[in-house]
Amino acid sequence: MHLGIHSLTLKLKENGAYVSRAPVVTVALLVAVFYIAFTLVALALHGWDPMWFVWIGERYAELDPAGRTGYDGQFAYYVARYGADGVAHLDNPAYRLQRILYPAVAHVASCGVTFLVPWALIIINLVAVVVSTYLLAKWLDDQSLSPWYALMVSMYVGTFLAYSRDLTEPLALCLAASGARLWLNGKPARSVILLALAALTKEISLIFAFGIFSAALTRRDFRAALWTLVAVMPLLAWEVYLFVTLGAFPFASGPSLERVPLMGVIPHLTLDAGRLSAFLFAGLPAFVLLGVASGFLWRQRGHSPVAWWVFLNSLFVVLMPLDVYNHIMHAGRNASGLVVSLVFLLPLIDNRYRVFLIGYLVVPTAVWLVPVLRWAPWLSAW
Repeated sequence: MHLGIHSLTLKLKENGAYVSRAPVVTVALLVAVFYIAFTLVALALHGWDPMWFVWIGERYAELDPAGRTGYDGQFAYYVARYGADGVAHLDNPAYRLQRILYPAVAHVASCGVTFLVPWALIIINLVAVVVSTYLLAKWLDDQSLSPWYALMVSMYVGTFLAYSRDLTEPLALCLAASGARLWLNGKPARSVILLALAALTKEISLIFAFGIFSAALTRRDFRAALWTLVAVMPLLAWEVYLFVTLGAFPFASGPSLERVPLMGVIPHLTLDAGRLSAFLFAGLPAFVLLGVASGFLWRQRGHSPVAWWVFLNSLFVVLMPLDVYNHIMHAGRNASGLVVSLVFLLPLIDNRYRVFLIGYLVVPTAVWLVPVLRWAPWLSAW
């Protein structure tokens, strides 16, 4: 059998059993095909209007108090379109503006041309999903694991739903995954720069820097701990600037976390598809992984940043409030950082559990595909 670089499959021994591994580029290309096809179908179903992805509401678009609220992607759109003047269109200016990188990149990419802004938002997230898939697949390949496991992130229902609504998660995940991969490959300088950019895209990405910091402290590697300050400082400086200009501290402006795990969902659990999916595909796996990560931290004496990434992301997800657990759209995208961290844990997990995980995390995307395509802003209470 020919095993050259252009071979479609490779046979490598994984946990005592031979498994088929596709080239890294094949996995990334298939993800690109899926997301491009979804984009084209969604546009065709909704009059080829890229604003379907933005999902604006009159309350903020037209400043009509009686109008519909729309969804979170609209706030990135307003900043990308209006720049500083977009503050008037934000529900919580300090909170929304801390996630500045995605709209800023869209503004630059669109050259400030209004009709290009929604297209720029789509293209940025499309590139982010494909690039993160490639980088994670390449890392898995380097660990002698199947690159197909990278689909856990790109085809996770939270990532998919975030893409469908022009949200910040795809870009934040791409930058966080890139930074985490570089750190594990022994390239701290490049790593912390990407982690800093990830934090400026969505603040929860700081969990990856905190994980590195925690592991460094347990190893008494103070040089590595100092490196994490590079990842934290840009967001901290931006937060101070927003506080000075807007009079509100962004971190304190968002919803508060629960104090008891899963109290944001279990007492309020119903058979509503969105809320039940939020529990099954965000809350429940996070609760299980919290225990798994705790075990790894105990056995490794807290020395592994990967175990810290899974632990801290799991802790965040199980403490998310009711407002987030109301629907898989909210909960899934906020749990996507946990899925990224889980990919880096795969070398320590038995192969049968890896297969179960990829199925458990990817199948819900197929379930939600048709409902997402049928959603229209004018038919929604959001």
